Amino acid sequence: MKVLEKYKKDILKSRKTPLIIELSKKDLDSISKNDVCGVTISLVVAKAIYDSPLKDTTKTNLIYLDGDNTKSLEHIYLLEEFLDLSSEYLQDIKNVAIVKESIRAGLSFTTGGLLKSEVGAIIDSGVEMIADTISSDVVDPFIDTILEHIDIDEKITNILNSKVFDHIKANNLHLSPKSKKIIAELIKQLKKDMTPAESFRFIIELILSVTIDMPTLLYIKNPHKLDKNSLAILSLLFSYSKDAKDQGKHTGLSVIYAYEDEEFQPYTNVKAKYKLSKQLLDEQRLYTQRYAMLERPTSDIPHIAVKSSVFVGRQDELANLNERYYYSKKHKDIDTLETISGEPGIGKTKLVKKHLEYIRKQEEKGSKQIQLTLLNQVGHISSNTGLASLTDAIVKEASRLESVKIFSEKLKDKGKNYVLNKTVDTIKSTLGVDALIDIGSAIHDSVFIEGQKERTKQNTVGELDNKSQDKKQVQFTNLTRVIKQLKELSDDTMPIVLFIDDLQWIDEDSSEYILQHFIKQFNTHIVATIRSGDANKSLSEAYKNSEQNPYKIAFLKKVDIKIETAIDSGINTKTIEHQSTHLLGLNTKTLQLLISQVITGDEAKHKTLATAIIKELNNDKNKDEVNTLFAVETINMLCDKKLYRDRIKDDNIQIKIEELIITDTKSRYNPEVKDFKTSLETTFKILHDAYTKAFEHINAEKGKTEFKQKFNLMAYAVLEERLKILKIYFGNHGNAAVNTLLFSSLLGTPFNSTIVKNVLESIENTKEELLQPLKEYILKDTKKTSLTEVHYEIIAEVYEILSRYIGFDNSYEYRHSLLNIFLNKQLEYQLNKIFINAKTESKDKMYELILHEIENEETEKSIYEKNKQDLNIQQYRNMCFYQNMEQNVLQVAYLNNKIMWAKEYTISLHNLSLSYGDNNQTIEAIELAKKAISILKELYSIDSSKWVEGYILSLNNLSNLYYVNKQIKESIDKAKIVYNILKNINKEYSSINTTGHYVQNLNRLALSYSDVDIKQALKFSIEAVNITEKLYKTKDQKNWGEDYSYSLLNLTFIYHEMKYFKKMKETANKAFKVIEKLYQKNNSRWAKYYFRSINNLISLPDKNIINDEEIKLFEKGFLEIKKLHENNPNMWGEDFVLSLHNLALISSPIKAIELEKESRLIL
Repeated sequence: MKVLEKYKKDILKSRKTPLIIELSKKDLDSISKNDVCGVTISLVVAKAIYDSPLKDTTKTNLIYLDGDNTKSLEHIYLLEEFLDLSSEYLQDIKNVAIVKESIRAGLSFTTGGLLKSEVGAIIDSGVEMIADTISSDVVDPFIDTILEHIDIDEKITNILNSKVFDHIKANNLHLSPKSKKIIAELIKQLKKDMTPAESFRFIIELILSVTIDMPTLLYIKNPHKLDKNSLAILSLLFSYSKDAKDQGKHTGLSVIYAYEDEEFQPYTNVKAKYKLSKQLLDEQRLYTQRYAMLERPTSDIPHIAVKSSVFVGRQDELANLNERYYYSKKHKDIDTLETISGEPGIGKTKLVKKHLEYIRKQEEKGSKQIQLTLLNQVGHISSNTGLASLTDAIVKEASRLESVKIFSEKLKDKGKNYVLNKTVDTIKSTLGVDALIDIGSAIHDSVFIEGQKERTKQNTVGELDNKSQDKKQVQFTNLTRVIKQLKELSDDTMPIVLFIDDLQWIDEDSSEYILQHFIKQFNTHIVATIRSGDANKSLSEAYKNSEQNPYKIAFLKKVDIKIETAIDSGINTKTIEHQSTHLLGLNTKTLQLLISQVITGDEAKHKTLATAIIKELNNDKNKDEVNTLFAVETINMLCDKKLYRDRIKDDNIQIKIEELIITDTKSRYNPEVKDFKTSLETTFKILHDAYTKAFEHINAEKGKTEFKQKFNLMAYAVLEERLKILKIYFGNHGNAAVNTLLFSSLLGTPFNSTIVKNVLESIENTKEELLQPLKEYILKDTKKTSLTEVHYEIIAEVYEILSRYIGFDNSYEYRHSLLNIFLNKQLEYQLNKIFINAKTESKDKMYELILHEIENEETEKSIYEKNKQDLNIQQYRNMCFYQNMEQNVLQVAYLNNKIMWAKEYTISLHNLSLSYGDNNQTIEAIELAKKAISILKELYSIDSSKWVEGYILSLNNLSNLYYVNKQIKESIDKAKIVYNILKNINKEYSSINTTGHYVQNLNRLALSYSDVDIKQALKFSIEAVNITEKLYKTKDQKNWGEDYSYSLLNLTFIYHEMKYFKKMKETANKAFKVIEKLYQKNNSRWAKYYFRSINNLISLPDKNIINDEEIKLFEKGFLEIKKLHENNPNMWGEDFVLSLHNLALISSPIKAIELEKESRLIL
């Protein structure tokens, strides 16, 4: 009956603080007794506790709703139930049926809009528009002392023994005099023409009114069967309850969800008809768990004293940020740029979020304020960062602002033809959010030869000039256009707020858009976090290629990042007024204030605790400051009852830490502790002794490592202890929880939880002899080796170690980089302890196993073995996601055994470099390519025959990236190295296709030289054609057709640039004939090249040399391209525009003008 006892405690707790209590079918079955079902027993217990204070036994403080009784999805069960409870007050309302229908319509319309936008909007957007209008009379600073002398167990036993249970489901609700008065006043405010916001406010106030002076419990059986409107109302209630809780108040309402239906259980897949309900209920669960408002009788959810939502100190910094916002609002010709600098874990992002929250609340129309985010992360694919993250933020903000509009307007004003989320859909369409990514014209295959051919193909004649620049400017134009659409939903008096995270990693395109477009078009207030040390490195790298990074240089210089090199970027940033704020760690005063907010007790103990924490965590004993993350984790550790468990020292002596802090609903100092200071010092000494050995081992690494810079012994001990406490809470899954975190650090961030699970299960089942010690470690003390979704939720929402990574299934990232550093070092330490013998070989086997699981998971996705040009946006992101994880593992493997892993590691660097380059992250791609070359160059010098192919592939890739980045000299230099290698290669020991690489190198040199020496470019191009033509005609058309056609297309481009149009025409005809044969054999593979070769035939200034047959061929091809464009505009947009342009050349002047207009519109 442990579940029942825990359930009783949860019910008692729910009277003091708002809770959701979840009961699964398994929970209900475990508390059933004889012939009495679990639902009945749980109702009896809840009713006995909640009704104990009532003198009138015919009344109740429990409201029972049965999801099975939901009449229809249009029926709003919750509304009807509470209107019935208020029926006597509705008698005096005229046209009550019309009024009821008005409320129903408002709720249904709003919920429909919110759900169409995104599920989270119900909680995140809804409450912010009604919270300030809800009467303060409906919440109380309620303290429950009534039940202290009542024997609940006796009352429950009496009810169960009577076996009369019909009355427990009767909703004859007790209402206090004050409650009746407020309900009566509330009913008088009803009218037949209410806005959706007024409808929601009414039902929220009505529900909360019944709880005045007496807490009320809402028991819902099978909540998944409730209508979506009722679930939306409950979501808003929880959000409002959280706000009230933050102010030390209790709405008086808690909820029990009893999942009796076997078809729908928490954390399981459900039938399609319940998908929406699952989304809403999952969102509620995450939200309430995040703010300590969720209980499950079968789960020992820990109490976390300091949550991420707690904010203390920083008042001067916050006031300054707020003041600067209003300065920007007043001076619309000035853009304010505020940077918050400081070390990781210091609280930069928390300060910014508090600032954004404050200005939105203070503005009269704050809910209409536009707040956007631009994320920057070194080494991450740009589909998740940079302007892509700004695009995501715009779509989300459009959704939220549309919700605000839905809430505030009367239904009659919307009209019959009103379309929900019209602006959102328009913005998505403009930004191409739902379209396929344009991979076909910009992406390599993973093998460089194919990639090189793609690059050659792109530069053939007839394509639009400066294509990449055109694409970028189109993106900039579209971003500005959709932000203007956002402004239509906003209030023009307020500046647009842009939060830039990790400004030090901003890319050139993002910098250009912000400085050249965003601030020139809009009144803006920009707030950015930055790490100065990393910013210096980033600026130094940008200066190395200053011509390609003028905007990034200008941006970083504007925020006072200085290095020795002083180059004027020439970018005007005078309209931006910059102020910087540097954050230090928490000082004694601020830390004492934080402690006072989470622990009840006298100020002397607060000060003693604050002083001790700073002393223990601070490497510099003369400084009165401490890293915020470490300080918070120390407080959480001291407030956790599991800290005070029995311990065994190395010499088998049992010790116990005296319980300093007692935690139930709130933490308080233990009155039994006589000398708090001495006991606290003893606690820290015990932790010192417990973790000194492990810390010294980890810290023994030579050099100035990041771990040494960030961690001292106590910081390490605190995080290690928190891991052990987490392990205890997870019970049978304790080892699995710790191992999951450790192995996830190997995959990098973000990581895929399914892969971690599969890795641990593979280790559990492995028969590899070298991995048996690891297997024993994984299986130690338990048979549970992997985690479920509920465990990840606890780690993410309760412990706040992880957070969900939006965009990928089952993916998470670390909330703080310091946690990633710690876990990585901890894994390294554990592996060195586990693998006593054959360390290197054992780790190699482990890396093989992990890489195998990454590959297995990737093969199950729709991206595996697909041509990149066939991938949509999400599939492309998934591909890069897996490449990143693979590269992270191979990097560690390479450091463990360079000889064994050099080839795979450099290939992974190469492939990731290709993906970064294809995704317009050229700088990052160059760095990866250089990293691969630095390894391969050394290996090539040792054994040229073995490493020559990898070396020249990487050099060619880097040459290509330099060319794309307009570093022509560097591009030629790298291509020449390849040229010289291939010219002098010893064919006797070379197993590579030397001729194929040589041809690709010739084409590479031709393209690079075309910008600086067109005649030299022509020589290289002609040589490539001569070689491939001979091989194509005499050897193997199948194998050499591709190289030959690419060489011809390349030569066509060179002739065009030199204005040798007759030779260009001859070469274009040759290319067409070769590609036509290939196209006939494989339409899908060669469609793009085929239609571009047709375009080349008529891309001539002199129409007289274009014959009728070619025109007919082009017109036929044009119709086919038009169809392809209609089916997939993102993939075929440029080809269709090119075809429109060429069609204009052979059309009448009037028709030509129309076609050019159409092409510009599409572009």
